Amino acid sequence: MKTFEELIELGWKMVDVEIPELKDTGSIWMKYIVLSDTGTDYIVAAADELINDPKPKEELMARVRERVQQKNAHAVLTISDAWISQTSSRDMKTLQRIEKMGIPAAVAEGLITSREALLAFIATPIQTIRLLQFYRREDGNKIIMEERDIQRGPGDPGSGGRLSHFFDHVTPVQA
Repeated sequence: MKTFEELIELGWKMVDVEIPELKDTGSIWMKYIVLSDTGTDYIVAAADELINDPKPKEELMARVRERVQQKNAHAVLTISDAWISQTSSRDMKTLQRIEKMGIPAAVAEGLITSREALLAFIATPIQTIRLLQFYRREDGNKIIMEERDIQRGPGDPGSGGRLSHFFDHVTPVQA
């Protein structure tokens, strides 16, 4: 079983592996890497309908959760390109203001911004983390890499959602 620091190192390596594909094609296919004591399983989500249709997404997530249970996995890495929304501040007053005014108004006021990033989402039964390699497009589709960020969960933005439910069948035990 890998330590969480080893998982973070693996996540950054997986992000780095995807950079040439992103620069060549402008996007990457979503990949799930299921890690267990018996080996590593790769599930590639290579279907265009996964982008906008929730039904195929839910079917895929059910397949990944089933694999996690079958393999008694200890971690899942999800690699994807994504739009990441960020608030201008994480203080409670700003978050309450955004909630009160609504997302469209908060975007218009610059309280919420969206950026593109390569994402490695790491999920274990006790913790989640997002590794983000931000990038921007210049001169059409030329990809320019920017800074990296690490967001740890639970409690961090992005630590919930569909990708945090791979281990719902497990009762977490902290060492």
